[in-house]
Amino acid sequence: SSAAQLQANPASLPPSILAITGVIPFTETIFLWQSGVMLAALVVISLIVAYATAPGPNSARDAKAEYSPLLIILMVLLGVGWLFNEFSNKPAITAISGLNTYNFLFIMLGALLHWRPRSFLDA
Repeated sequence: SSAAQLQANPASLPPSILAITGVIPFTETIFLWQSGVMLAALVVISLIVAYATAPGPNSARDAKAEYSPLLIILMVLLGVGWLFNEFSNKPAITAISGLNTYNFLFIMLGALLHWRPRSFLDA
């Protein structure tokens, strides 16, 4: 983590904090045996969950949902709600000047114009 890296480097610590904590090496933070045990446990549990929840050959879904407009309609309605909230809480020029809002607006417009998820993904 970046906090451990800051503590392990005396040049990155303010002198007042360095006097209190000193330099804490990686062997006492992220490379402790407890961190390794936690990592191993997370990997094992993730693999078990992935194996247990994977669909079998008899339960595979077909592609009908890709051609239904319901998902796009729901997504666009949620997007319009968020955009309405964004534009009602800020002046229009401020709201649209945010790159994320601008991109989101055109992604929602594109999804609505494509109408079906498969068409939107293919584009």
